[in-house]
Amino acid sequence: MPSGDPSLATVQQLSRQLHAVSEIAESLTIRLLSLEERIQQLEVDGDHPSAHDEESQQLLSQSSDRLRHLHGLLAEEPSEPDLRLVEASEELADETVYVDDPQMGHVDDEASVDDSDRDHLDQEQIDLLRA
Repeated sequence: MPSGDPSLATVQQLSRQLHAVSEIAESLTIRLLSLEERIQQLEVDGDHPSAHDEESQQLLSQSSDRLRHLHGLLAEEPSEPDLRLVEASEELADETVYVDDPQMGHVDDEASVDDSDRDHLDQEQIDLLRA
């Protein structure tokens, strides 16, 4: 393209831009027509309910029934709980007992270890902590 004629360059640039705009307009027109066809098809399908629509209606009906049932349960006034006074026991517990405590077996094992073994184990733990 000759660099000496600015009006020719401007005309060519405008021509390319106009061509690009016309391609975009053509693409949009094709998409619009396709969308209109889909809308028409959906309208035709809407006039004739399918089995899928019937299943959806049935599920909606069941969900609605469940919601009404739950709402009814929530709307009911809760019954008053039976309250009773707990009397203080005269027996004092000396020891706390933990049910299903994984350390319970460990405590029983420690009871069978004599003092010299316990001192040896304590020294090993101190050595490990220093390391």
